[in-house]
Amino acid sequence: MNMKERIENATITLLLEKGVSASINEVIQKAGISKGGFYHYFTTKQELLKKSIENYFESRWSLLEKIKKSNQPYTKKIETLIDALLDPYKKAHKQTGKGRTHYLSLINEYVKVAELKENYNQFHRAVKETIVGILEENSESLNISGQLTYSDVSSQILYITEGVLFNGVINDVNNVIQRCKREVRNYLQMISK
Repeated sequence: MNMKERIENATITLLLEKGVSASINEVIQKAGISKGGFYHYFTTKQELLKKSIENYFESRWSLLEKIKKSNQPYTKKIETLIDALLDPYKKAHKQTGKGRTHYLSLINEYVKVAELKENYNQFHRAVKETIVGILEENSESLNISGQLTYSDVSSQILYITEGVLFNGVINDVNNVIQRCKREVRNYLQMISK
């Protein structure tokens, strides 16, 4: 891993641990580099945040494409997408030992920063579009009738996932993820032929 990657990885780790209040000095210490090494790649904290988050979400978008192109059954693809969607939550929990409340406070902090909010929103749109694509590819297995569209089903899957995460009283990461998957499986079974 080169120095720039170490800086960006340290930034993502600190964002999950502390939010956007993490300082450049903390990034430098976490990455194990000198100040000069940091300023060789980044001139401001804002530039560092923007680039680190862009690269993080770029890797997430690549994962979405990989999931969509995989040979898994559509229900497994959607469960894998749920894992991708909740990956930051898992990482925040692993690094801090804190649960849902900590993660939600981080999201609330992130959406106040324009660049972070836009990346977050773009990723959610990409997840929704990926789910729609998976559903369209498997239309013969689904029993969608009336006014319900693939976009509606995709939105419902995201509502279920976010509802369990944001409104649930479960604070344990694995239980949250398993409940999300179970609720989505139940919904998909309900609409399948």
